[in-house]
Amino acid sequence: MNLLCWNSCGLRSDATVGELRWLVKNYRPSILFLSETKMVDRRAKNFMWSLGYSGSFAISSEVLSGGLVLFSSKPYSVSLRGFNSRCNNVMVSSIDLAPWRVTFVYGEPKREL
Repeated sequence: MNLLCWNSCGLRSDATVGELRWLVKNYRPSILFLSETKMVDRRAKNFMWSLGYSGSFAISSEVLSGGLVLFSSKPYSVSLRGFNSRCNNVMVSSIDLAPWRVTFVYGEPKREL
């Protein structure tokens, strides 16, 4: 299993999307967590197919900031346990792997918050 977490700083430019495609092609993460996507959940789910993933969970951005996406590929099954605009908590399992829990967090950039 290979896991990649990346603060994308927005997936609106061709250069950023190209960099993401390069990372996915070269490292082939089974689970990909993206923070600061700056996109709505519908667009993120459509993006999942173009990267070759079979499962997704997306939290829409708020205006022009935030946005979280979690993509997964077979044979791994990812089930959501809880989420908010800054994190999601999931259970990961597969036939040959004992279930394990992981929380992906995108920290608040303003220290006072």
